[in-house]
Amino acid sequence: MDNQSAVQTGKVWDIIRDVQSGRKGSVLAHNQPNFENVDSSSGTARKHSSQLSVPPGSGGPPSLPSTVYDRGDSESLQDAIQFAQHLPSTSHPADIAQTGTWQAPDSQDMASKLRAAMVQSYRGKSEGKTFLPRNALQKIVTKEAVQQELERKGIDNPSWPAQICNIITYRDDNERKRNTSRRKIFATLVMIKEVQLVNDFLTQGIWDSHLPLKVCKDEGKENTLCPRNNKSKPALSNENDILRWSFNDVGLFESHQWFVTVPYFTKVTEPMDKVHFYPLSSNDILPFIECLETLEDEKERRSFLFGHNATVDRIKIHPDHHNFDVRIGNSGADFAVKRLVDNGNSKQAFDREVDALKRFSQRKERYIINLLATYAVDGQYHLLFPIADGNLRTFWKQSPGSEIIPGAALWLAQECQGIAAALAKIHNLTASMRADLELHSSHYRAYGIHGDIKPENVLWFKNMPSHLVETGVEEGNKSIGFLQISDFGTVNFHGTNTATYNQIPVIHTTYAAPESDSGRNSLGSAAIDVWALGCVYLEFITWYLKGSRSTEDDFTEIRVREEQEMDAENEGVAQDKFFIKRKTWVTGKEYHIIKPDILEWIAGLHNDPRCSPFIHDFLDFIMSEMLVIPREDRCKSGRVSGRLRELLVACENSKDYCEIGRPRTLAALKSKWLTLKGEIRYMGRFINSHGLMSVFVVLVVFLALSFRPLVKTMLAPQTLWDLAYGHV
Repeated sequence: MDNQSAVQTGKVWDIIRDVQSGRKGSVLAHNQPNFENVDSSSGTARKHSSQLSVPPGSGGPPSLPSTVYDRGDSESLQDAIQFAQHLPSTSHPADIAQTGTWQAPDSQDMASKLRAAMVQSYRGKSEGKTFLPRNALQKIVTKEAVQQELERKGIDNPSWPAQICNIITYRDDNERKRNTSRRKIFATLVMIKEVQLVNDFLTQGIWDSHLPLKVCKDEGKENTLCPRNNKSKPALSNENDILRWSFNDVGLFESHQWFVTVPYFTKVTEPMDKVHFYPLSSNDILPFIECLETLEDEKERRSFLFGHNATVDRIKIHPDHHNFDVRIGNSGADFAVKRLVDNGNSKQAFDREVDALKRFSQRKERYIINLLATYAVDGQYHLLFPIADGNLRTFWKQSPGSEIIPGAALWLAQECQGIAAALAKIHNLTASMRADLELHSSHYRAYGIHGDIKPENVLWFKNMPSHLVETGVEEGNKSIGFLQISDFGTVNFHGTNTATYNQIPVIHTTYAAPESDSGRNSLGSAAIDVWALGCVYLEFITWYLKGSRSTEDDFTEIRVREEQEMDAENEGVAQDKFFIKRKTWVTGKEYHIIKPDILEWIAGLHNDPRCSPFIHDFLDFIMSEMLVIPREDRCKSGRVSGRLRELLVACENSKDYCEIGRPRTLAALKSKWLTLKGEIRYMGRFINSHGLMSVFVVLVVFLALSFRPLVKTMLAPQTLWDLAYGHV
């Protein structure tokens, strides 16, 4: 049995006995204000009236299916039930007792066991509060232990242990089956030494799913606990006829409940489910048992995984508090928490990124990062992802050259094609996907624009991300890694009937397209992503042929140098974009061309001894269809994916085509032709825009000005020799 199974097994002996004997709580009708519990001694159902609405315990209007108000309590119990149903009926408590992450000493009372089982949490770099893991809660708060604790307090009620420990099933306001018990409530009462108060929870129908409770601030109810979002239905009151709560008891319960109401993060399992969102407060204790700072430089750390406007931490989540797929020794054992910087637009940025990622998370796309869960702490938004080992630029730095990596050419072909296919899916969210993703009916056909394609936003995993293991995708070259597109904070999705002319801000980076020079992509075209991807591909091929130093230093230097030499308007501020701005000598109108030094660089790549026919074809495609100045002439992402698929198939069929170098000696001449071709293309566009007559007038004026000295000389009384000499 592996560690993950052992952890889950250790949680559920009491649940196993109820499930295997058929004694489970029954499902109640929607909105019925009663819960059906089970008396373990008789096997008969007992009903307990409730003065509260059916959990999730937040009260108020019905929540969206993606919002988890009970901090994952129901999902945790459901996972335990499902796990128990797959265990053999001959399982014995002695077998279960040897598994799990913690063992309870038999000689201690329950309060001592609870204190001993506490685990340290981390919030950022510093230690936070302690919390009780769910596995320990299940092992300590059993029916037998509850009975002993009650007897120690002089309470003799045989039905209470079952009412506290049994799991009941109900339906929430969204008709979903939910589970809960009262183990957390009882553990809290044990910690504050007020076990007898459990009777108030039993008579008023309060369950773990109602936690955490808060101290009511209404006048006359100062010593009252109530649901955090439903003041009209208090859970406990000092006016209760059974027992009056003291001010001290109310305060102690409110403060100690946080030790057991720790979130349980769950993955999306059903096709119609959305990524879960957990609204938390600053009092919540996150089950993060380790926070790792892998990069010392803060600026580099912030861009390590997800780029701008966010901070990212590598954390470990206690295994009792999530059900995400984890492989031992895999990079997926840790997680990445992305915290959006609160600059006044964090809510909009959060909604935009989640809206983009949730469309692909359930589909488990091979080349798109998987969003695991989201949560907010007092309005500060966080996103939870599998942890990557770096990004594409990190990979280039850690792998100085490809010549020592077996199968690097085929891997490059596979990953480049996969990234292009993923981008095509973002650009073409078709109507056939709409029903699965619950899109609005007006979005007959939606399309997306990433807007910030760059090496830093392509994550690199040394091993296959754990959430993809069960999908059966081919692992390819395990020694190199796996790439995925990330940072969807700039992604926008639109319906074709609503966003034809939507304005999308463009981030000015190295990989910005020529049309973004005006500061915005006024037509909302996905062509900006195709241009950026072509730039990334050029750097990728440079790494393959010449190594990381040429990619990071030499290739960047030639782009900056040409900018300094040719663009005086920058006033000494050099940019390393792949295009440059020029002006016509006739009208002074600005236009763009690919930097000539980049064309020379590409010629050098063609002439490299390791440049195979595959790389030649790849470079030709990039320059002829991707890095094309007019946006309307640039190919679509689907065409990129299709063409690279053709090259990938050719690589798989022929190792010589894929790897054997065949340099082109006339590549430099071809680069000159590409430069001239760009000038000719602009002249053709000028003629189409202004007409042949305008061009004829400009040509006549040009000839008149050019030959004016010659005409004057011919009209003067000079000899033929003087005429010729004067003209010269």
